[in-house]
Amino acid sequence: IMKAVYMKQDHPKLLLDAYAVDRCAVSFATSALWYLQMGQINNAIERCDYVIDHILPHYDEKDIIGLYHIFVQIIRVLKWNGQVDKAREAFIKFMPDAANSHFAMG
Repeated sequence: IMKAVYMKQDHPKLLLDAYAVDRCAVSFATSALWYLQMGQINNAIERCDYVIDHILPHYDEKDIIGLYHIFVQIIRVLKWNGQVDKAREAFIKFMPDAANSHFAMG
């Protein structure tokens, strides 16, 4: 249902402006983890691919916290299923360099 309603070109900016985070995009990523928990590995990986191919290219890189919420789910699913290289490539491509200084390290 969300795929039918969520307009990936328009909604990220509108949701970020209104709520400071695009919870719909985060929910797409989280649903990959839900599929994994239900043992539906192919659906989980397909959802990760959808987020990487369709959500992240339109996601505002200023929303670093939202990106972290997305990537925690994506990395878990892909890493646990032998696709760590795909997760790393997506992280490098879509996570802005500013993320390194956004949170305290240690």
